Amino acid sequence: QMHSVEVKVDALPAGEYMVLFSHDQGFVTDKNGMAYAFTVISDISYIHRNSKKGETEFYVLSRSTGEPMPGVNLKVMAKEWNYKKRKNTIINIDNLTTDEEGFAKLKYINKSNRSNFFVEFSKGDDFISIQSVDSYRSWGGELSQWFQNEYDKDLQTFFFLDRAIYRPGQTIYFKGLIIDPDKKKPRIRTFYKTTIKLMDVNYQQQGSVEV
Repeated sequence: QMHSVEVKVDALPAGEYMVLFSHDQGFVTDKNGMAYAFTVISDISYIHRNSKKGETEFYVLSRSTGEPMPGVNLKVMAKEWNYKKRKNTIINIDNLTTDEEGFAKLKYINKSNRSNFFVEFSKGDDFISIQSVDSYRSWGGELSQWFQNEYDKDLQTFFFLDRAIYRPGQTIYFKGLIIDPDKKKPRIRTFYKTTIKLMDVNYQQQGSVEV
């Protein structure tokens, strides 16, 4: 049966820590069960979003007060394959600083091999990274950018039938509404001409009508 326990850790300065758990109070490595967990203590928090143009916007806030944090440095980095060294290397993409409202904007990178990136936030002795402390052995901890192209508005059709089940030879009465799904002001498309086809269970056409 699985059990869990919570352990209170006294307040510590800002930084990255490893918490060790040991069955033996001496933390010996021989014939002893041990485990570890990483944790980060920081007053820096952040929220982010991508704009339609592919830019990434950051708002950096204080965890203790919830107020914006100006003057926070953002170091934006990405992993890039080094063909000479035959391994991924960390490259610096950009350096940003938050304004008085705790805001910083990363422009659209526009390079497919750098669309995934991570950010390190720092101010004085305080530091936090999007990537976890043990990111070398785990996946994740990266952000992505993408450019949102304007999409073609697909028309939507809604059919209304006079009954749910028909007997052989019965006439089918129907009505259809063509909707132009504009996000700001959707509307019914009038004087729209199309062909309605009746298909059987084998997807064979059994009839059609021009409307």
